[in-house]
Amino acid sequence: MIVKYYKQKFKYCKGIPWSDIVEKIDYEYQNDTIRVLRGDNVGSTYVLHDEYRPGKIETVFNEVKKNWGIEFMHVYTSLTKKSTSLKGHTDEEDVLIVQSVGQVLYDLGEKELLLNPGDGVMLPKGQYHHPHILSPRITLSFSW
Repeated sequence: MIVKYYKQKFKYCKGIPWSDIVEKIDYEYQNDTIRVLRGDNVGSTYVLHDEYRPGKIETVFNEVKKNWGIEFMHVYTSLTKKSTSLKGHTDEEDVLIVQSVGQVLYDLGEKELLLNPGDGVMLPKGQYHHPHILSPRITLSFSW
């Protein structure tokens, strides 16, 4: 499989309300399922990955599941541009990344790809990627 870019294929994923994200962050803190990526003098990124999906998060999950057959979703939320994020890495499964709010620039090693709300990219297992946060963002990561 090769990297596939989907410009505006995920318009139904645009604009997850911040209120849904705050509710999910609160829930995951209470249930000790949240992962927070912190850095010095930069904003944090919240990695949300349990099955509690309030409001539009559930609607989006169900639509992507219906269309793509995915089983899992992580929500990456950063409240400031240049927030700490995952370092460059690879995943052990194919991953579909969809931008809901804000912009993220992905360094894919041989090229860079800018994701705007409604854009998606399919990364095959083992594909190097390093996200660079350009604005407050909500990024959805789906896998099978």
